[in-house]
Amino acid sequence: MFCIFTVIIAIIVFGLILIVHEFGHFITAKMSGVLVHEFAIGFGPQLIKYKKGETVYALRLIPLGGAVYLESIDESDDKNPRAFNNVSLWRRIVIASAGAIMNFLFGLIILAVLMFPSKSIPMPIISGFMPGFTLSGQNGFHVGDKITSINGYHILVYGDVNFALSRGEGKLYDVTVLRNDKKIKLNGLPLKKTEYTVNGQKGMYYGFNFLIKDPTFTEKIAYIWGNAIDFARLAWYGLSQLLTGGVSLNEMSGPVGISAAISQTAKRSLVDMWYLVAFISINLAFMNILPLPALDGGRLFFLFIELFRGKPVNPKYENYVHAAGFCMFLLLFFYVTYNDVVRQFFSK
Repeated sequence: MFCIFTVIIAIIVFGLILIVHEFGHFITAKMSGVLVHEFAIGFGPQLIKYKKGETVYALRLIPLGGAVYLESIDESDDKNPRAFNNVSLWRRIVIASAGAIMNFLFGLIILAVLMFPSKSIPMPIISGFMPGFTLSGQNGFHVGDKITSINGYHILVYGDVNFALSRGEGKLYDVTVLRNDKKIKLNGLPLKKTEYTVNGQKGMYYGFNFLIKDPTFTEKIAYIWGNAIDFARLAWYGLSQLLTGGVSLNEMSGPVGISAAISQTAKRSLVDMWYLVAFISINLAFMNILPLPALDGGRLFFLFIELFRGKPVNPKYENYVHAAGFCMFLLLFFYVTYNDVVRQFFSK
């Protein structure tokens, strides 16, 4: 049930993720000599504000975004060296991309804190087969095979195996394994979940047993990095599914749906909650860097146009594009929020 606990947890989590994002823009702007008028978390009327030096730090009413307001030539003398538009192009590119970079690093740090103490991790390496498994042997899998690809989906960490298998349900599988340092391709395998008895309990499994080991320092680093890249890849997969009709817009979740998920994971485990925070932060990094109007990626797109043509796009036209993009995202926000509210409060 959606409750005040959910709201509080969601505000804290979103606030933290947004602070990290905006801090990236803020610190790189400061280091580049750009005048920062305001560092704001949220939109709408100011609830709390504090001015230190030349910058106002503000908490605004609606905690669903944030902004760093920089000096621009629209607001000052076009020769002002502290205006964003007048610093070097490479500095502007760094400032525009810093929010996404910080969100990715934040997610990566959370994963490191959660995973580095682990005494054992699952590996995508076959350690054995369940009784009755029929795809092992000369023309099938061997104990010790490291699965590196399933139907073209690159396997980075153990969790990718189940995800890749679930994507291909009902079809034959092409699996690549690393065996004795050689890549072996096993094509056209009819893998499917079958009932097996494990520890006296019947269940549906693919028939593999996977290696669980005490990892070395290097393996832990690879495991943490692989999970971070996986999060970004899942964001890309979700977007591609949306664009190709694999999932509908009605299945998207906005702040309300994400808040409910955060609440449920927090009640179950703080570790799970922080794992979800890492997922959200890395997803935000990926989505924000896409070359879409009103997002940081859209601003980067215009900066790269400037890089290749040798002069900037007329700011008036760029502002039109971002304004149109902002309106579209606002409509999308209200649409997914409406669906979230219906699912949370009115669906049985």
